[in-house]
Amino acid sequence: MQTILRCAAVVLTVASVPASAGNDSSRVVLDMAAEATALSEFCVNWAIDSVAVRRFLRSRGVSVEGRYRPVFGAAYARAHEKVWRSGNYPAACDNALDLYGPQGRQVSGLVRPVWNGACADCVRPETLVGY
Repeated sequence: MQTILRCAAVVLTVASVPASAGNDSSRVVLDMAAEATALSEFCVNWAIDSVAVRRFLRSRGVSVEGRYRPVFGAAYARAHEKVWRSGNYPAACDNALDLYGPQGRQVSGLVRPVWNGACADCVRPETLVGY
């Protein structure tokens, strides 16, 4: 039942995105931020660095509000849906680190270690808030 509800949410989110919402470069930026956010949720000791995501979006002149919110939501839902279909959650975390981790190939630094007191460069969980 939960899978059916998730799939329905994905379909509704994707269907609700207006075709004119954002230009191509804005969509690419939002897709990357949404994918980093979604994939990082499958990691145990890693999480999205919301400060880095805000900085990344701001540097590209994009914000997750107004007409861009459904674009971000649809990209986020697509990334989640792809992982749910595969069922390979460890690979999702590996992808998050490969693409968006500290040495990420796509955008480095969007996914960071969760603070556990073991490293000076880790991010405390309470600082990982929305965009």
